[in-house]
Amino acid sequence: MDNKASKSGFFKKNIGLKHLLLMWFMSILGFGVVLAIATKLFTSTVQETEFGNSSYFLILLLGFAFIGTISFGFAMIVAFVKILRKIKKLKIINSPVFLILLVVFAFVAGVFGTKLINPISEQIKSNSYTPSFVEKRVPNILPDEVFELTNNERVNNGLKPLKRSVKLDEAALERAKVIIEYNEWAHEATRSGIPYTEAIKKAHYWNINYGENLANGQYSSSEVVNGWMNSASHKANILDTKFQEVGIATYSGQLNGVSTVVTVQLFGGYQPPNYKADYLTGWESSLNSLISVKPSWENIKNYPSTYNANKQDADRLIEIMNIRISRMQKIVARIKANQWFTAEENRWTYEDKGLYDEQEAIAKRLNSQTWR
Repeated sequence: MDNKASKSGFFKKNIGLKHLLLMWFMSILGFGVVLAIATKLFTSTVQETEFGNSSYFLILLLGFAFIGTISFGFAMIVAFVKILRKIKKLKIINSPVFLILLVVFAFVAGVFGTKLINPISEQIKSNSYTPSFVEKRVPNILPDEVFELTNNERVNNGLKPLKRSVKLDEAALERAKVIIEYNEWAHEATRSGIPYTEAIKKAHYWNINYGENLANGQYSSSEVVNGWMNSASHKANILDTKFQEVGIATYSGQLNGVSTVVTVQLFGGYQPPNYKADYLTGWESSLNSLISVKPSWENIKNYPSTYNANKQDADRLIEIMNIRISRMQKIVARIKANQWFTAEENRWTYEDKGLYDEQEAIAKRLNSQTWR
């Protein structure tokens, strides 16, 4: 066989070593990309994501592995052939005999590969196959560990540790169950109608500030807390100084068709109102003014004619003043103690304007008369 025929031989014309090695490299790259997606970008094991738990994931991995193995095998053969051609010891390689032997080799390899892959394919169809490199881990997330790790993060950042609240634990468990039951991964919980604020209310926990952290798909308590600390919003909750209490719960179930464990962390805390000085001054001024003018209006009873003629207005005026004085005294005391108003006291602050207007209208009517 002459040199010209050699250059137009099967390997030179149709396939080269660099093409086979490129196929091998691309197979490895594809294998890695598929595995990375299924493991949520290079976690230690394949997470039970919808993709990582599907037949497509295994088929793609096995497909890339098969193509990579075949391309690498042929690359080795081509490399060996090239070496033999250079030393000119085998001239049969460009002959039909060699091509036939190559086809036979490929056929035998295919039959052997089919017998090897076929049982796996059957298991894939029945969703019962797990490759050896996929470690099936069982989630082991403990609320007590999450609590301890959370406080470690706070202490490491110079903050006071949180206290565990039984009522917040109850609310956290309620939230975790609702998330699984309604398949609703959202703080707003528009589908179930039970956001974390509602769950906290149902647990009869009351405070000023509230917050929620959620996690799912993790396998250990440290993975949960590390995930939160790598998220700006979740980290902000853990390190927020306005929180002093926390509740934690886990619940297992299906979320978006995937088995998982949901971890819920609820925060509660008190923050002083820090009233401005002029706010206190305004209430104290109104209170002192009322106390000072009240005796002069009570003196109307010493004018029988005027009082009897305007008894309803006079009694109502004194009643309003007593109500306002009593309320203002409590409001001023609350401000001085730097405490939040109760719901009732907060209502009083809005109602006082109406009482003041009524008081002024009655006083104007009474002042328009001659007292005798």
